[in-house]
Amino acid sequence: MKNRAVSRRSVIAAVVLLATAGCSGDDQCSSPVPAETYECFSGGAMPEGAVQEGLIEIGTGREAFEPLVPEQGLQLMHGIQGGFHFEIRTRIQGLDGGEPGNTAQDENPTTLLTAYNEAGERLDGATCGFFVAYEPAEGAEEYDDLPTVRLLIFGLDTRPVDGQRVRVVAEILDRCGGYASGEVWVVTDD
Repeated sequence: MKNRAVSRRSVIAAVVLLATAGCSGDDQCSSPVPAETYECFSGGAMPEGAVQEGLIEIGTGREAFEPLVPEQGLQLMHGIQGGFHFEIRTRIQGLDGGEPGNTAQDENPTTLLTAYNEAGERLDGATCGFFVAYEPAEGAEEYDDLPTVRLLIFGLDTRPVDGQRVRVVAEILDRCGGYASGEVWVVTDD
C-alpha cells in the first residue's frame, strides 16, 4: 500500500511538472521559437515557427541612431585588433524589445548583422546573432539599440574596398517568435 501511495504521488508530481513546464516566463508568448533556433540564430531566412510582425531600420552613429539611406557612404573602420568593421545600429518596431537594463539576458531579442557584395557573397564572419535589448523610444513604439554601436566585422580576405557597394542586412528574432529583417546598400568609404 505504501508503494502505491508513493507511485501516485510521483505520477501527480510528474503531471504538475509537465503542465507547468512551458510557463516559466513565456506566458506572454503564443508560440515561442525552439530554444536551439533562438540560442544561435544564423539568419538568412525567417526561422520555422517565427512570425513576420515587426519593422527594422538600419543605421549608424556612436552617440545616437542615424538612419542609413541607400547608397550612403559608410566608413570602414580599422579595429585595434587588426580587423575591419562597420559601426551599425538598429531600431525596431512591433517586436519584444527585451530588458534594457540587462544586456546579457537571453530573453532579449537576438540581432544578426550580415554583409554581402554585389555578387551575393558573404563578407562578414558572423555565425550567430547576439542578444541585445532595445531601449524604448520616448512616445513611440520604436526601440533604439543600446547606447553602443554593434560592429559588423569583416575578415582580412573579405573586407570591402573603398567605393565598393555592400548590402548590409539586419535580422531580429524575439523570444516570442517575432521576426523582422531589413537591408540597405551602402558604399564603402575608407
